[in-house]
Amino acid sequence: MLGTSQTLKQGRYQILSSFSQHTSGAFYEALDTVDNRPVMLRENVGKFGKVATPGQIEAFNAAFAGEARVLADIRHESLVTVHDHFSEIGRQYLVLEPVTGRNLAKYLEPGAERPAVEDVLSWAEQLLSGLEYLQRFSPPIIHCDIKPENLTFTTDLKLKLLITHVSTQPRQSAGAKDPTQDPSFCYRPLELLWPDLGQVTQRLILNSYDESAADVLLSPADARSDLYSAAAVFYHVLTGVAPWDALERASAVLDGKPDPLKRIAELVPEVPVEVSDALMKAMALRRENRFDSAVIMRQVLRTAPLRAQERKAGTANVSTVSTLSGNQLDVERTKVEERELEIKAEQARLDEEQKKIAVRRLELEAERERQAAELERLKMEAEKEQQRIEAERQQAEAEAEKQRVAARLAELQAKREEERAEAERLELEAEAERHRAEEKLQELKLKQEQHRAEQKRIELEAQKEIELAEERIKRLSVHDLKIEELFVPEPTSEQIIEDEYFPVPQFQEQPGFNWRMPAIIGGIAIAMLGGVGGWLYFSEKANAPTAEVQQMVVPSIPQPQQQIPETAPQEMPVAAEQTQAIVTEHTTTDTLTSDETEPVPDKPKRLQTAAVLERPKKTVPEKPPEPVKKKVTVDDLINDN
Repeated sequence: MLGTSQTLKQGRYQILSSFSQHTSGAFYEALDTVDNRPVMLRENVGKFGKVATPGQIEAFNAAFAGEARVLADIRHESLVTVHDHFSEIGRQYLVLEPVTGRNLAKYLEPGAERPAVEDVLSWAEQLLSGLEYLQRFSPPIIHCDIKPENLTFTTDLKLKLLITHVSTQPRQSAGAKDPTQDPSFCYRPLELLWPDLGQVTQRLILNSYDESAADVLLSPADARSDLYSAAAVFYHVLTGVAPWDALERASAVLDGKPDPLKRIAELVPEVPVEVSDALMKAMALRRENRFDSAVIMRQVLRTAPLRAQERKAGTANVSTVSTLSGNQLDVERTKVEERELEIKAEQARLDEEQKKIAVRRLELEAERERQAAELERLKMEAEKEQQRIEAERQQAEAEAEKQRVAARLAELQAKREEERAEAERLELEAEAERHRAEEKLQELKLKQEQHRAEQKRIELEAQKEIELAEERIKRLSVHDLKIEELFVPEPTSEQIIEDEYFPVPQFQEQPGFNWRMPAIIGGIAIAMLGGVGGWLYFSEKANAPTAEVQQMVVPSIPQPQQQIPETAPQEMPVAAEQTQAIVTEHTTTDTLTSDETEPVPDKPKRLQTAAVLERPKKTVPEKPPEPVKKKVTVDDLINDN
């Protein structure tokens, strides 16, 4: 909405006030500062949706300019004159002659005084004259929006029709969800309401029409449509009651009921029947039952008062008419002839107007062709502009995409360089790690060689120690045997009885061999081997001793044969078995069995008994709770010796 004192068209038109607002625009009182005269501005808001291209705006402005030029050519005393037109800030404006008087709607206000029939007929004459002028155009101009608000009065109480649109088609509803809520709904004929009706309603109405009537109903609006609206407006003004809308009337007829629209003469008896019948004929539901043009309706309404007077005079005294004198008949005949002359003059005038209309039609056709060509040119320019804008947009998008691709390539290249540098760094680190591993491996190999040399040295020293130990053992064994043979004490009777009745499990020494020293030497050898193995284990970091060390041959140590009594436990501890296996593993090769040794002369029984009794008595271990006796271990054997 424009504000007061706001100017348009480079300051030419200054807004004074606003007196009408609607969805499609507004009316403003303004001042033409160039011609220094008051004017009226009609604002028209285009409906483009949310987005309008420059081509669409240009095409709409061109169409509006074409209609405005046609409206500017309209010059009639019953039509509001259009002085100028322009487009600004996305809206279109018509500059109209000022109409400061009130409109016809003032007679429809509650409590308003009803106008006289003569005044209404005078207004009808003026309106039909303007409609007749519009219908002479080729193609005819159909107003399609005749209502009390568009019929305004001038200062001298002349009626003028406001026309702001050139159309041969019915106007659509102004966007209302329910078209029946439009105040002008009752002034529109059925063909103008048709686009807003639902399919079901349309189908029901068409079923009651024959083919020809249906074709007339579905044809574009014509002059008869404007005549219906004009008659409905005057019906409302004369009676003060809004006429039934065409849809309600059609529904009643479909239901088999009479037309609910009452005659004007029934509601207002002062209105002549001829006037009432003329208006009711113009408001017929079916278009084919109305007046064909504004000229015919205008002529009928013009003669309606005369016919009403004739009807009244004829009904008052029928005999008077039959007894009229010759002079009176001549007077009446003269009046008829004068009327015929008037009709002929009117016809001549109409012919002259028709010629002017034909000329004007040719001019309008040429103008229309020019406008069509201009509009086509504008459309082509708009399309070219749209294509140019689209090409620029695509080029900009392509350039932006190229920049994004270049940035992405640079990013990928930088990332590839980083990956290559990282790969080179990792390769250098791997190479350095490989060199370190090789150096470590060489170092380990060197240490292993040193360990092997040290192991061989230790093995040789151990072999020498073992050989020396064997040599000593042999010498000590011979010496002990000789001493035992010399000193053999006589056993006592108690010892003989104890040995016979209480035998103690013990190992029987072989003849000519002492058990004590070999056991000591064997323990020393085992300890040496364990130390060597532990040293190898810890020096080689959890590497087990080689098979050569484990299978190292220890010189055999003479070991006496042991005799285990029947009462001794049959199972030896695992540790004792392992120790005995280690000690006895090397004794088979060097020790001579009783069968292989040279025959020794039998000792006297007394010496044998003394050899047995010279060892100290062994303490019998306590019996455990279980029936199994305690197992004999190597420690027990060493302690016994």
